[in-house]
Amino acid sequence: MKNRIFIYFTILCSLLSLCFGNEVNIGIIKTDYADLPYVNYIKNKFPELVINTKVESYNETISMKSFIESVFNKPKKYDIIFYESMYINILAPYLSNLNQLPKEYLNMYDAKTLNETSIFRNELYGLPVHLNYEVLYSHEELLTKYNKSIPRTWDELIQTCKYIQEKENNPELKCYNGSFENNNQGSYSLYQFIYSCRDSINSPYPNPQDKSFVNALMMLKKIKNEVASDEIFSSDDGFTFASLLDGNSIFLKYWVFDQTFLVITPYNYSILPGLKEGISGSMVKGINISIAKDIPKEKEKNVIDVFYYVISKEFQKNVFIDNMDFPGTSELLNDESLCNEYHCNVIKYLQVTGEPKFIKEGPEGIKKDYKNIIYQFLYKNETIEETVKKLSEYDTNNSSATSVSILLLLVICILSVKIVF
Repeated sequence: MKNRIFIYFTILCSLLSLCFGNEVNIGIIKTDYADLPYVNYIKNKFPELVINTKVESYNETISMKSFIESVFNKPKKYDIIFYESMYINILAPYLSNLNQLPKEYLNMYDAKTLNETSIFRNELYGLPVHLNYEVLYSHEELLTKYNKSIPRTWDELIQTCKYIQEKENNPELKCYNGSFENNNQGSYSLYQFIYSCRDSINSPYPNPQDKSFVNALMMLKKIKNEVASDEIFSSDDGFTFASLLDGNSIFLKYWVFDQTFLVITPYNYSILPGLKEGISGSMVKGINISIAKDIPKEKEKNVIDVFYYVISKEFQKNVFIDNMDFPGTSELLNDESLCNEYHCNVIKYLQVTGEPKFIKEGPEGIKKDYKNIIYQFLYKNETIEETVKKLSEYDTNNSSATSVSILLLLVICILSVKIVF
């Protein structure tokens, strides 16, 4: 009798293991409720598996950290996580370290993009599935009409705007939106603009004590004061989208739209300008895939199979063809059969950035404080000296921050005069 019970128990355990082993739970962590259409590719590829998916949408009633904690404290655990790359710092404790992935897979990705989207404190916590980038939209008809080129520097953008606005004599015609609004998009716009003003292509994101950082803020305010306004600079996505449709802006900055939308607008996109010719900046963000920590042993093979399929060229090619943003793997941007209908050459030469390291690895709230302090300079009457002083305490990349800051403040007035005039 005891032997029979033992046999039944063994069979039951085997069946349960088989059932649960064939189940892969996918969590999709986003700031909206939209599902990821390409999850269906996974279900079609693995018909023998039970693929359960759920969108965990963040609402701003609680902090992102509290939201993530609530997701991972639920009884039903996720095996694979799709998540917005901007939240890697909060999600990292719940994700597997992927540093030991074979190099043949890692080599498919651009190293700089991986660093900005998928690495936190030197550990790899995901790989990009698809990406999007900030670019410059230029009104092609107006540029052609006045024989003007796409600006390569911020000064050229100012000069081109002033010339066309004077010739058009249209009070409704705007120059540049900026997208420095009071939300995450405003933070992304700051990172992008400041990065575009660094000293050289290989220079890191400027610290508050760097001369290039001061140059960036002075140029930013110059653009706002000379060819825009507080209202235009702080406008939201709705303003940008409407401007793309009505054609009442010479230049706009926004994320890449698909070609089916662009054909109904007078705009085309290109690399954003910089303080110096040849130096630019583009914010990059996207959806990463990762494997959750401590998945059950009986699930490991199926979870790993799904993961490798998602990062494969086959899967990412399908994402690209279906026009769901650009693929995470940079290799596909060299595929001529795919790039005939897309601006791959623009994307390939973008100088990308993400959140600065001292913000990504800093304490909770630093992102908001950083933006608010700069906005006091941009929109209020805060001086550049006081702005640099306040921001210096957040800089964790420069051990001599205080001494550099004191020295820098002595020359800010000279720099200010030089930039403005």
